[in-house]
Amino acid sequence: MQIIKSRNNIFIKTVLTLFILTMLIVPETLLAQGSKSGKIAGRIVDQQNGEEIPGAVVIIEGTTIGDNTDFDGNYLVRDIEPGTYNINIKCVGYANVIIENVQVKPNEVTRIDYALVSEALQGEDQVIEAEVVTNTDAALLKLRQKSNSVSDAISSEAISNVGAGDAAGALKKITGGSIQGGKYPVMRGLSERYNETQMNGINLPTPDMERKAVHMDMFPTNLLDNIEVIKTYSPDKPGSFTGGLINIGTKSYPESFTLKVSSSTSYNTQTTGKEGFLTYSGGDTDWLGVDDGTRSTPEIIGAYNPPPSTAEGKFSSDTAHLIEEMADAFGDTQFDFDNEAPPTNNSYSFSIGNQSSLFGKEVGYLASLTYNRSYSFYDEGLVFRRKMVGQTLTTERDLIDKHGREEAIWGLMLGGSMKLNDNNEIGMNYMRTQNGESKARYIRGKVPSHADNNDFISHDLSWTERTLKSYQINGEHYLPGFMNSATITWNGGYTYNSQNEPNLRRFTYEAGYNSETGDSIYQIRPSGYRGPTRIYRDMNADNKSFDVMVDVPFKGINELSGKMSFGGAFSEKSREYRKNEFLFTTGSYYRFNGDPDEFFNDDETGLLDSNYNSFQDRWQFGFGRFFHNASTDRHNYDASEKITAFFWMLDFPLSNKLKAVGGFRLENTDLWVQPLNNNENDRGEVKESDILSSANLIYAINDDMNMRGSYSRTLARPHFREIAPVATYEYAFSYYNIGNPDLERTLIDNYDLRWEWFMRPGEIFAVSGFYKDFHNPIERALQHSENGNITYLNVDDASVVGAEFEFRQRLDRISNALKWFMLGANLTLIHSEIKIPEKRLNELRVFDPDIDDTRPLQGQSPYIINVDLTYDNPETQTVATLAFNTIGKRLYQVSGGQTPDVYEKPATILDFVLKQKIFWGFDLKFKMTNILNSVYRKVYDFQGTDYLQEEHQTGKTISLGLSYEI
Repeated sequence: MQIIKSRNNIFIKTVLTLFILTMLIVPETLLAQGSKSGKIAGRIVDQQNGEEIPGAVVIIEGTTIGDNTDFDGNYLVRDIEPGTYNINIKCVGYANVIIENVQVKPNEVTRIDYALVSEALQGEDQVIEAEVVTNTDAALLKLRQKSNSVSDAISSEAISNVGAGDAAGALKKITGGSIQGGKYPVMRGLSERYNETQMNGINLPTPDMERKAVHMDMFPTNLLDNIEVIKTYSPDKPGSFTGGLINIGTKSYPESFTLKVSSSTSYNTQTTGKEGFLTYSGGDTDWLGVDDGTRSTPEIIGAYNPPPSTAEGKFSSDTAHLIEEMADAFGDTQFDFDNEAPPTNNSYSFSIGNQSSLFGKEVGYLASLTYNRSYSFYDEGLVFRRKMVGQTLTTERDLIDKHGREEAIWGLMLGGSMKLNDNNEIGMNYMRTQNGESKARYIRGKVPSHADNNDFISHDLSWTERTLKSYQINGEHYLPGFMNSATITWNGGYTYNSQNEPNLRRFTYEAGYNSETGDSIYQIRPSGYRGPTRIYRDMNADNKSFDVMVDVPFKGINELSGKMSFGGAFSEKSREYRKNEFLFTTGSYYRFNGDPDEFFNDDETGLLDSNYNSFQDRWQFGFGRFFHNASTDRHNYDASEKITAFFWMLDFPLSNKLKAVGGFRLENTDLWVQPLNNNENDRGEVKESDILSSANLIYAINDDMNMRGSYSRTLARPHFREIAPVATYEYAFSYYNIGNPDLERTLIDNYDLRWEWFMRPGEIFAVSGFYKDFHNPIERALQHSENGNITYLNVDDASVVGAEFEFRQRLDRISNALKWFMLGANLTLIHSEIKIPEKRLNELRVFDPDIDDTRPLQGQSPYIINVDLTYDNPETQTVATLAFNTIGKRLYQVSGGQTPDVYEKPATILDFVLKQKIFWGFDLKFKMTNILNSVYRKVYDFQGTDYLQEEHQTGKTISLGLSYEI
């Protein structure tokens, strides 16, 4: 059994890898354990604006042991004998601070974070007890409170508490965040078109052929340090986001030696051990997410494009035998399914990191490796295609849907940083993720328009392979005495993304019976749908980027600290898309015995017969079934997007409580998509220069409370697929998806207001309001045509108004008996509106006279709700979380007139996670996800009633994990 064989390979190779890596680090572990010295580490920032303070001196009183803070305000004092000390923090322009009674323990890092007060405001030294300030960043530094933008984030600890296995699961827990299709990010109810995704501040290209979004399920949470979502634009950020700028922060090196190994296994009630699981024979390296060449295009097929026709081969022996060779070249004739019982889902991770010295320089490093293998299945799904006729809704397809999926994903991250001296630091980061997904899908049912009432049947066997490679380098340089002690930061990156879909096999046919004999009849009807098909698609994309920013501090009104920032950025994305589609060809022989694997057997494929035509004095050849290449150069395209930007920004304190932050960014766009047919009418192009401005006011009501207001202009560019006139086929609904080369970019005016109260460490209460005005928004729409194809259109205007409520508080305020409980909740309410163009409105009112002249924005959810209750007891080292998530009914597909709009219905998700420290560094984790086994459903909204389009469930999952950390 292929699945069992792959499972054994995974286990053996994983165990060997972890054993070897563990042996490599044992000497360093022993050295770390043998040392009795401790460390003091932390971060120093400006209390007024939350900015990091480089060059501050942190020293142990009465000694010469200490360190200077770097550009991020971080410091690390090493080799301290265990004991109790006073710590002195000094920096020019700030009041000195003495922190008393700091305890240093052997082989541990004592964390001391502090916010310094300007000398002009404080006037004298501060002497305080260490216990007051040894809190986390969330408690003391309040970085979110001091940030210049409206933002939200989730830390790696919180991600672990809610049990998210990848970035998609984590993003759902952020205020206003949701996920569509298990992987596509939606912020503030706005679809992926209006969001941007970065990794460590560098934009990522999408690995998806059809959509803009970066797949959030490609990033295992073991590699993540945090996910931050910036919701209001500032000129130092790219201007191509409106819902949110999602920044995936990978783990940074630890302050002391760390090694962690973890493993988990999970059982799905709908998949694990189910004998009816649909699968098919793949390659030997599927378990690594990489095809071994089993599915590759045969060489002879690629050598002849276009291939010879049967007309050319009819009287040519050489051509006839070439057609025969090409017909046999595909080799694998499997179009039917295998049925196997899948094992449990399994995941493994390993990480190691430390700080040390190299050639007298401080060096930090981290290496991490993760691997996940999972299976999912449903066999009671439903699919409908409906059409409006007059003022009634008719059914064109009524199908059952079975779907089996096997997925392997692994990720590797290597990161390092070197402090060249106290004023200069460089860092590098490499990340590689690999995702391989094998899917087998079976749909069967009625097509009422077929007079013979035969069953419509389709088999779909596919493999999708996605690769992400990211290389990043960055530097920070502090220039004391130059431009008022300016700081220069820069980032350079190269990211490669690919999606490969080799040998997608689709076999569509009908099943009926002979009323006279009662015998079953199986036939292919090319006039009603596509027959057997093989599709090979490849997409390769890369992104080269570089940005630089100069921060110049200054003293403004009343000697308050301000900052001027300026810089530039350049990015270049490119894409190559190639597709070969091989369609079934035959004469009039369409019936077969009902076994798709036998349809292309040797006796009926390629060259069938030959005879000598004495009248014409030449041989004549006859042909049976084979595939011909139906692709054209219009199906393939090259694309490029170059963005050049320059920005200027001012962070100016108007008083002790009021700060203004604003500026502008000039972005020049040069975007084009060119099909290989070189027809200029098919070329899509966007060439624009836009000035994107931003203005923010931040008022500190008191030390724990802010009021924020902002205005900004942002944009949304059409992505490559949307303006490429390429047709892809959605066989379940019999639609073609076709790009529109005439699309224009969208401009958006954004208005935001937020009140936020940071009550106690880790607690917050915030209320936000926002309004967005869209000019030329882009929507995915079903065309008003006989075939009802899907395309992308600009509509005139749209508006979105919304409110967000966020609450997180420990429950000891209610009773001391609840002191270990934390309740968190966030609610997003959104109303969006588009005025339907008069022509389309008249078309729709033929079918529904009472239809409104406005509708929601495509992809927009009216509400998003997250609630979690966490029990965190440090005495027993137990953490338990119950998490709830749901979204409102959102517009999935806009109608062009022949069908109603399609909406995605709410799915309520309830998860439970329990973590328990056991002994000797071991942690045990128990998790139950999708406890309610929610139904995923899409519906046609017709005359106020929902009519089903698609429905399925994914089952409940129970998992158990064990980890060990040094």
